Amino acid sequence: MQLRQGWDDEYQQWVQEAEPDLRAKRWVDAFKRYPWPQYADSPWTPVEKPARSMRVALVSSAGLTIPGQEPFDEDRIDGDPGWRTVPIDRPLSAWTIRHGHYRPDSAQHDYNSVFPADVLRGLSEEGRIGALSDRAISFVGFQPDAGRVVNQWAPAFADLLIEAGVE
Repeated sequence: MQLRQGWDDEYQQWVQEAEPDLRAKRWVDAFKRYPWPQYADSPWTPVEKPARSMRVALVSSAGLTIPGQEPFDEDRIDGDPGWRTVPIDRPLSAWTIRHGHYRPDSAQHDYNSVFPADVLRGLSEEGRIGALSDRAISFVGFQPDAGRVVNQWAPAFADLLIEAGVE
């Protein structure tokens, strides 16, 4: 997947122009001028076998970390550029949410609403999906830099998931 030619320059110009609105958390005003990405292609891969025989993984944009990991920086105007791999066997109640672009109250009452590990474990036990990968990926969903997501994260995530045997 590739961004259109010149998108990075458009994005850098937008960041400069939108910075006052971003710092003031005037999201609607900031994103009125955002250079929404358009993609020339899509790496669509059709599913070729039933879910009950596939290994699946969780990828969450909720800004979740486990004890011992550095929390995400929810105050960055360009979104936290990091991501974490997390083992899914930790009790969800011990997790921390640092996102900055949604109120985590509801998610903290039911972590499965943003990280459905218990739900997927149940589906695996019922035989509706194959195995659940013991490794998940967590990041902050507010990522205005589509270049970072497309050029850095997507390939890194794909490599991690392939290495974990995820289908």
